[in-house]
Amino acid sequence: MVDEGHEFKWDENRREKFWNVWASIPIFHTAHFSENYFQIPMNVFRPYFEGKLSILDVGFASGKILIDLSKMGHDCYGIDASTKTVSEFKKRVVMEKVNVEADVGNVTRMPYADEKFDRVFTMELFEHLFDHEVRDGFKEINRVLKRSGLLLMTSPYAEDLEAHKVLCPECYAVFHPVQHIQSFNEGKMQKLLTDSGFKTIVLKKTWIYATPRHWIQATYLRTRRFVSDLFDLKPNEMIIVAKKER
Repeated sequence: MVDEGHEFKWDENRREKFWNVWASIPIFHTAHFSENYFQIPMNVFRPYFEGKLSILDVGFASGKILIDLSKMGHDCYGIDASTKTVSEFKKRVVMEKVNVEADVGNVTRMPYADEKFDRVFTMELFEHLFDHEVRDGFKEINRVLKRSGLLLMTSPYAEDLEAHKVLCPECYAVFHPVQHIQSFNEGKMQKLLTDSGFKTIVLKKTWIYATPRHWIQATYLRTRRFVSDLFDLKPNEMIIVAKKER
């Protein structure tokens, strides 16, 4: 009898367990977006770091951004829903000899006072959230930002979620390998920001390859076309700067 595949259904408990296990596997510690590609959005964000700022990174993953910004002299805080991620990051904070406060929590319910931060980061966060969390998350970020504070974020652009799914060879579940359950284009993102009290300052669509393998694969496919089309790559990422207006 041939086993049949089935769609894996994410819920909050499964999501939490997935990322706790992920954080417990050493080879995945450097597999995060912030570890490998932060310099690309940072080229957009850099003008918004003048003076000493209070900064919150929501869903900080490996915590590289927080450590780098702390070394630049900013007051840095991080919050992540994975207890294992937070515990591993606290070890890294000691090793790096920086002062960063890290908390366990969800973007929809953050333990911070109103208007506490000058800047809030969210790198590759909202694609992991359920519908109600997306709406509530933007409103909660607005709450903790100071007046005229800035949200600096990245998100996959118009991701085809179905096309990225894989099959588990053990249980035959069909699932997205890094737990993406949302896809955003510029129109959907702009509306979410506006509805949550933000004015978009920058929304830049760009192409960021996920792994060296993807770069090689993309290059190979395009060499089968005319050479002039070699780097005509469709954007797969959004880099956003939004200002709190209300």
